[in-house]
Amino acid sequence: MRPVDGMRVDVLEYCRVLASQLRLAGLPEARVRVVVQDVLAHVEATGEDPVEAFGQPTDYAAQWARPPGALRVLGLMAATAVAFPGFWLVFTAFTSPAPWAGAVPVTPFLVAAVAGAAVVGGVYPWTVGLWLERRAGRRVGRGRSPLDAVVAVLTWAALAVLVLVVVQRVLGPDGDGRTLFSVPRRVLLAVGLGGMALSLVLPSPGAQTMPRSPADHRSWWARVRSLLAGTGNRRRF
Repeated sequence: MRPVDGMRVDVLEYCRVLASQLRLAGLPEARVRVVVQDVLAHVEATGEDPVEAFGQPTDYAAQWARPPGALRVLGLMAATAVAFPGFWLVFTAFTSPAPWAGAVPVTPFLVAAVAGAAVVGGVYPWTVGLWLERRAGRRVGRGRSPLDAVVAVLTWAALAVLVLVVVQRVLGPDGDGRTLFSVPRRVLLAVGLGGMALSLVLPSPGAQTMPRSPADHRSWWARVRSLLAGTGNRRRF
């Protein structure tokens, strides 16, 4: 749905940001669909600018669910920190030279890499990432500020340097290839896959996607094909 005459804001952009704000606040996906559908129906019927009709997405979302509090943010940060290293564990399980039925040696480098991934993956999204997402929810129709990109780049750079310094301190100047303990490859793979699965269901700041229509009865495979074709978020309710 494109903006009509007199409408400043693309209603789909508005609804994507609104859906993200509602998910971050913990509103169930079924309710997110209903709220977004109501916005789309109103704008389609009246041609009114969604910002003028409902206010900025952050403000309108607060009418349906309280913004994420400190305890929810800390819980999601911890869950993300546990889930994020899953990709690294799966990669290690598949690339280790150890026999498939054997054990994978856990070295200081692996421990430092997993800890670094947990810190980066858990801290950034729920600190700076959350701030940027909340800020975006107050700026629909005004465009992204250059400050957002500067803050994101500087934060990622600072976290990368911090992780590298910690890894270097753990390994020492000559590296450290000793084995601390060993883990069966299947266990390492299972833990990694579990972390990856958890990361897919956790909300994530910046993941602005349209919810599926309540009347969308397509099969999951049809929806996957639509998403891969790039039409999933353009489908009208």
